[in-house]
Amino acid sequence: SGFIPASNFTCRVKALNSVGFSNGTRISTGTFYTRTRQPESVVNVKVVSIGRYYANVIFDKPRHNGVPILGYDIALMRPNQAFELACNDTLARNCEIGTLLPGDQYSVKVQAANCKGSSAWSDIATFTTLPAPPDPTSPIVLTSATSTSLSLDWET
Repeated sequence: SGFIPASNFTCRVKALNSVGFSNGTRISTGTFYTRTRQPESVVNVKVVSIGRYYANVIFDKPRHNGVPILGYDIALMRPNQAFELACNDTLARNCEIGTLLPGDQYSVKVQAANCKGSSAWSDIATFTTLPAPPDPTSPIVLTSATSTSLSLDWET
């Protein structure tokens, strides 16, 4: 056990019984090939370039286990909702997720797939979008004025 998928291994076999080991002329040699399987889990999922309405997700390429990776699925969880696909079947190891709301917390996870199946989901990365700038909700009132400045006030 512990072999790497999709690898060749050569071994020598020597027989053993109650009398002892077989002599050197009876050693057999064989080459074996381990099977391919679905990719390992994606690691190092990071959220970078976070804005008010978007965030970029990047991650490292996982071990493919003998079969090329066909794509990645990136799932997003919005506040108080279930995970949904934000980017899917992409070969790029990054994704810009848009249509986010300012100041909200989100979570993302990534999965790789090849012709043997899909990996387990990655660890979850959590991020918060930048807050929205203040928005005056009441009329702006001039509170003082000089020859070089104005002071304004409003309720938020």
